[in-house]
Amino acid sequence: MNLNLFPGFSTPVLASTEAALIAADAAWIAELASVFGSERIDEMAAQRAGRGEEGSRLRSLYDARERALAAWRAARGMD
Repeated sequence: MNLNLFPGFSTPVLASTEAALIAADAAWIAELASVFGSERIDEMAAQRAGRGEEGSRLRSLYDARERALAAWRAARGMD
């Protein structure tokens, strides 16, 4: 039985892009907590400062999350 809910898309690609996005998001959120404190994660995620300064670990993790999000969207035809 074929359970592919997204005809034309490979289920492993969907699963792998989702896993990559979850991991990248978790790493960025952990760094937000480290830099700004766990009580300010939501606040800082919504602000430019939450992206980090150029060359910082926070910026690197934010950029990785953005790439993972773009791949997640592309795999679902949302780009």
